[in-house]
Amino acid sequence: MEIRYQYFEEHHLLVQKLTGKFCIDDYARYAEVLVAKDFWPLVKCVLTDVTEIDPADITNHFNRIAEIREKVFKRHYLNVFLVDKPLVTASAHLYQQVLKKDSFAYQYCSTLEQALAYLELDFLEDQMQNVIDCLSQQIEL
Repeated sequence: MEIRYQYFEEHHLLVQKLTGKFCIDDYARYAEVLVAKDFWPLVKCVLTDVTEIDPADITNHFNRIAEIREKVFKRHYLNVFLVDKPLVTASAHLYQQVLKKDSFAYQYCSTLEQALAYLELDFLEDQMQNVIDCLSQQIEL
């Protein structure tokens, strides 16, 4: 699994993109590295692109992912997932049900326009798509 990201200070926005076969151990390592970054306490919203993730095994790890969200990230912020394929969308919906129990702010959207509206960002769709396509930071997993 590969995770690329970039933080935009002026919007307190973290944009991240997950690609490849989902791996819970990689995700857990990524979370630990991310929260050690200087910008992490400033993050108010996150856009997570999962349009290129293989979700085949992800449903087995919802509770662990939610535990990471609670115990590693340790804070509330709005996280909007960008989805496209039916299996990814269904996985996002099921994950949302797990997170609702803990009152986490979470949405998933099938279009970038919807995601930007939830995040209340003034990016144009093509600008944000370019940001996603050119994410500059990667953590070696």
